[in-house]
Amino acid sequence: MSGVRRNPYLDSLAVLDQAANEDAGRLPDRAEIFIGGRDWTRYTQDLQVENSGDEGGTTTTFLSRKPLDNFMDADVRVFLDGEPYFVGTLKRPGQDGGSRWEQTAMALGPFAEMAGQSFTEQVSYTGKTLRLALLDVFSRAYSVSGIGDVIGGEHITIVEADYVKENSLSEGARGLTEPSNFVLLDQQNGQKIAMRRPRPGTSGESIRHYTPSDYEGEGGFTVDWTATQPYVKVNVFRRNEANGYDVDEWAPVEVSPSRKPLKNRIWYVPDWPGTALAGKEEAYQIASELMQMAKFSLTVRLEKRPWRWDRFTVDRDREAPEGLVTETFRVVAADSISASFAEETMTLSGDALLRRTERAVAPLGVPESLLDTGSPYLAGVA
Repeated sequence: MSGVRRNPYLDSLAVLDQAANEDAGRLPDRAEIFIGGRDWTRYTQDLQVENSGDEGGTTTTFLSRKPLDNFMDADVRVFLDGEPYFVGTLKRPGQDGGSRWEQTAMALGPFAEMAGQSFTEQVSYTGKTLRLALLDVFSRAYSVSGIGDVIGGEHITIVEADYVKENSLSEGARGLTEPSNFVLLDQQNGQKIAMRRPRPGTSGESIRHYTPSDYEGEGGFTVDWTATQPYVKVNVFRRNEANGYDVDEWAPVEVSPSRKPLKNRIWYVPDWPGTALAGKEEAYQIASELMQMAKFSLTVRLEKRPWRWDRFTVDRDREAPEGLVTETFRVVAADSISASFAEETMTLSGDALLRRTERAVAPLGVPESLLDTGSPYLAGVA
């Protein structure tokens, strides 16, 4: 028996410290995580779910207070308010500080996992439609939730696209979608999806409307008019079977002289289904929107929606020369979404388009034309 006497006060502090560490960063009551079919909620801390980058992949990182050595490649499912928020595969159980009892782990969604999977043979998609080519790439990838889907692309014919065995499936998917202005996305149920790149100005369902009372923290909503690399032109087109064009309409994008776009930075709209006249109108409409496009960042309370590439609207109040005004932006989370389950917040960033400016307090002698416009220049924010 040791002659060292234990200090019960210090022992109690150690117990309290351990309990505090175990409580810090725990999942909120509205969230759950299952690994390999087992409920891992009580062992999980500091859970983060992120989707960013052109490959469309989602990653989930968390701290596990129980060893995960035997769970490599196990299914990982995160639920928020009883609905799926992330579905993927455990790829990096990892270790933190040399302790196998406290491991930093990473799980990958379907598109993120594709970066580590290759074609294993030479493949040519030349002459195939974009939809069929992408579905073939998807079918070659392992996924816990099936192949996935491609929305559109039936009439876009690939002029040339060849891959060798060592090319990753992620490289293939990006190489097929980028020229056609399509995007890739891990959905929250684990399905892969490819679709046309959404724009803030296009019609479509607005998932959510946020007001200043919804922001989280200082600077909860910011808009930067200088962060977007401007486009120089818009091209709306449709190829025919002879590899010519039935529709090939162009429109210039007018930008500030201080912002010089690259000559080859062009917004393409392939596979235009309408007439040439309608295509010209669409080209000029897109050009007018791109002229006013900005970048935004928004931090709000954690919710299932919006997700990346969703459209939603945001209001902000701003002091202008004519007084206090309320600006309404249509936005698309084009760049990234990052969800912190410990803090119960989510930060979204992407493209913003100013749609409306209204005076919050009616000043005297201010023209109505100045107070009701979608132009950032007239609204005094350029």
